[in-house]
Amino acid sequence: MIKKEDGKRVLDFIRTQMGVELPQAGLLAGQSITSILLYLYGKSNTIEVNDYDIFMPVECRRGSWSFRPETWALAGHSSFFKVSRYSDSMPLSKLPDFNLVLEDIKQALPTSNNLMKRARELAWHRNDKRLNRIVTSNNILESVESLTLDDAKAIYAAQDDYVMEYENKSAFNRKNRLTFSRPTNNHGDGYSIQQVFRKGLLNYVFVSSRTKDRMTPHPHLILHYFDLNCVQVAIDLRTQEIYFTRYFEHFMHSQQMILLRADRPYHSIIRYFQKKEQHGYYGNDELSVGMVNTMLCLKNLKEDDPLVLMETSPESYKMKVSEFGDGYADKFKSSHLIKPFYKIESRTVKVNRDENSNCDRQTYHLNHLKGKDEGLSYILSGKHRQHLEKLLGLQICNYPYYAISSLPSICHEHFGVFSAQHRNKKYSLLKGHKFNTRTECSSTIKDLLYASPDHFAGNLVDEHVRAVNTYLTRHPHLAKQMLMMSMEKKYQLILKLKSIEKKDFNFSTFLDGALYIDFNNMDSDDFAEEIQRQKDEYILHISTLNKLKDEADLPSLEMNGVHIKELITQGQLEEEHRTVRHCVNGYGHSVKSRRSFIVSFRSENEMATLELVQGYDKKYRKMQFRGIMNREPSKSMNQTMKEYVEFVNEQVELLKQA
Repeated sequence: MIKKEDGKRVLDFIRTQMGVELPQAGLLAGQSITSILLYLYGKSNTIEVNDYDIFMPVECRRGSWSFRPETWALAGHSSFFKVSRYSDSMPLSKLPDFNLVLEDIKQALPTSNNLMKRARELAWHRNDKRLNRIVTSNNILESVESLTLDDAKAIYAAQDDYVMEYENKSAFNRKNRLTFSRPTNNHGDGYSIQQVFRKGLLNYVFVSSRTKDRMTPHPHLILHYFDLNCVQVAIDLRTQEIYFTRYFEHFMHSQQMILLRADRPYHSIIRYFQKKEQHGYYGNDELSVGMVNTMLCLKNLKEDDPLVLMETSPESYKMKVSEFGDGYADKFKSSHLIKPFYKIESRTVKVNRDENSNCDRQTYHLNHLKGKDEGLSYILSGKHRQHLEKLLGLQICNYPYYAISSLPSICHEHFGVFSAQHRNKKYSLLKGHKFNTRTECSSTIKDLLYASPDHFAGNLVDEHVRAVNTYLTRHPHLAKQMLMMSMEKKYQLILKLKSIEKKDFNFSTFLDGALYIDFNNMDSDDFAEEIQRQKDEYILHISTLNKLKDEADLPSLEMNGVHIKELITQGQLEEEHRTVRHCVNGYGHSVKSRRSFIVSFRSENEMATLELVQGYDKKYRKMQFRGIMNREPSKSMNQTMKEYVEFVNEQVELLKQA
């Protein structure tokens, strides 16, 4: 929606229509740009601008300045972590007798494909030429006698996790750990506000940070600290370039405010309600208030809180929460929307201007908010932590530090517009026009604007929604490129893509693998020819990208309506990885050394990947056969795979006889 020339349009509008003389350099950012863009695009009939914030490097200051305490604003503000892995997962008394294990491995290795694969991977990871000669020997029955006790211990271990795979897994007494450290202001890229100077409607904000040029701070460092999506836009006054985040695109598309940061929770929630009241934007109050209350709870956890009790070594998680002064207190008092959720509490402090004197004391009022509701129980009760531990297979330590630094992401993933919960609710909400505002962070139907922006224009057809969702579920990479299209435009484009896909099975490979597809001419008559040209260029590119072997060892053919082809370049493996969404891109070394043979299976409605290995008798055997996201392929696809393997081995027999 936002165009490259919008930066120049906004600046011209400010100078000519608003009568404001802007400086020739610096970074104009924030709400003023948003209000003008909404007016220029016909989404608002009025323009409300309080001031113009212009960010400049601190080196540009001239003259003398009054003292102001340094305020840090980190773009990352993350909690750092380390992973601790343990190999002593069982007491020594429970360790198996590796002399017996060695004999078992010698007997099982010639006939067990899984054990053979593990041994080959081990030899490759350790660069062990001796072990590699043993497991790749044509006479495997004799070569296994050369295995040593150390080889048996290594093969018995799971190389991916560095934890011994014992049959009695319930006897484990230690786990791998993911340990988070305290969020800190001393790491990552950020900026510090050194001075603010006001001249008329212009607010000059001098910052210490990385710079784009001598007169302009780095735009993305400034934007990513802004806490609301509706202000994440900036214009370089010198070049007239416009910068914005994908969250600002979301706002322009739907005019829905989203709270993206809660590092200074009191300030953020007051700004949220102030903008909602002043500009009439829509926002999910329950989600925003729940996020802020959760942040306050996380920074002041008590000893008997569930999150603290779940830690192996409980510690104090009390962290500083920035209070606010009289300016924000006035904003709170003037807002009617925030009153149902919070009340204000104040305290007075007196500070000496001169540290060596007790006179001339300055009085300050520091304020904080008292919430009427608790935070999100999903996070504070430990359910999200347990979900993460189960998902990662790790024991998490110092989880509160992770939750503090990643709270907006966690909330929007599980409760917000982008969550699976809302995708599942979509059809019932769209059909019934129902409002559900009392459950924890459930949103009104307006939260679906991002996924279906033309619903309130009366253009949405349920059948179109289902068709689009079904198609984009099969092609998630394509969904990212259609992000800002209206539902009707998505539907019309998908109809054209489906007609091309029916004629060309390789077309789905192109849709899922190409990093960028040009859909700008989708309404032209030669759209199909242009897309086919892009597809042919892509297929040619990946077929020559990092060749692993000169030619295929296995035949390419069509069998039972399934197109079958061996993958022989790293580019093809990467494309298969993006399309079928599993780890086949890591098999390049195995393909190059001919330890594995990767074969792609494509039908009109299904995709799968086959890994074959060649035994000492030169016959091919199936190691694994996986569909999308490692799911089990259908019975018909499995049957086609078996017929293909039989056909390949028949060709091997014919070559032997010849």
